[in-house]
Amino acid sequence: GPVEAPTISLDFRTDAIAVWQQAGAIFARDLPASGQVHRTQKLAASGPHPKITALISDDNRAIVAWADDRDGKTSVYLDDSSTGVRFAAPHLLERFADPGGIAYPDGSPRLIRLSSESVMLAWTGAERGHWVVRSAAIDLNGLRGGSTVSAPEDDALLSDLEPGPDGEAIAVWG
Repeated sequence: GPVEAPTISLDFRTDAIAVWQQAGAIFARDLPASGQVHRTQKLAASGPHPKITALISDDNRAIVAWADDRDGKTSVYLDDSSTGVRFAAPHLLERFADPGGIAYPDGSPRLIRLSSESVMLAWTGAERGHWVVRSAAIDLNGLRGGSTVSAPEDDALLSDLEPGPDGEAIAVWG
């Protein structure tokens, strides 16, 4: 089938990870700078048009997050690899009915590396019938909690996530 939602991430050594959806599944392939291409890994089943983000690190690990919106219900997943960019089963971060029947928005989820070398994840979620923006730190031990950063009584859709100059993350939503 056709490739959808292709995403590429490079580390500081120019190792790369390519992630895409094809034939009903999310796939990832590690592309080391050494030129030795690793085998393609199937991460999970997926509906059409997932929103995918990926990050590869210079410690030979990678993180992939995606939102899978099917029939008015969205599931947000995270899969962080072990050393050698070997993925296990993804973690379901949340599943919800799309508030107001509006399809899951573009711009989410997002992964960034901070100046401290930590990683932040942000995504659009749902709470009490409203869209909300959530964030969580990721370290060598995986996802570290999570919090809602927008007001839960108002609708908020993640637009961007960028690293700040002092090791912080700056999320923009509207």
